[in-house]
Amino acid sequence: MEGRLKRPANGLASLNVAMKLLPLSAQLLHERGRLYRLAGRYQEAEKDLDQAIAMQPRLQGAYIERILVSTKLKKWTKVIADCNIGLKTDAMHHEHVLQQRAEAKGEMRDYVGAADDLKQALQLSPDNRRIHQALESIYKKLSDKKGQAVEAEKIRLLNRDFR
Repeated sequence: MEGRLKRPANGLASLNVAMKLLPLSAQLLHERGRLYRLAGRYQEAEKDLDQAIAMQPRLQGAYIERILVSTKLKKWTKVIADCNIGLKTDAMHHEHVLQQRAEAKGEMRDYVGAADDLKQALQLSPDNRRIHQALESIYKKLSDKKGQAVEAEKIRLLNRDFR
């Protein structure tokens, strides 16, 4: 793992030098934010990614990076907001974005919303065991939560074709 962390650190050093010589751009901030994330420096990554998105709101990769950073920082509302943007603009990563949004909704105890997202992800990748496991976990939380057991059963019945 130590070797893994050296590469982002080397990249950060080179990029920081380049950023002193080049005009500040959304792409440079996005790249430095990505390297900060890889190095585990999440607050710095978030700052750069926020700035990159403010400069260029259609920079899709910055949203994906910020979703990963916000997940590490447990900023669930921000994860959901960025996932919503990602689902509108980035067709390549729908399955992953739906899983991330489901995780955030689950952490916020929106189990029905999380189950809905996981079901959509299963439509894109029906054999994905990780999604099936996450959905089972959400079902358990739903059935454990008083007053939502009926809703959990409805979701199970709607989802039975995926099992």
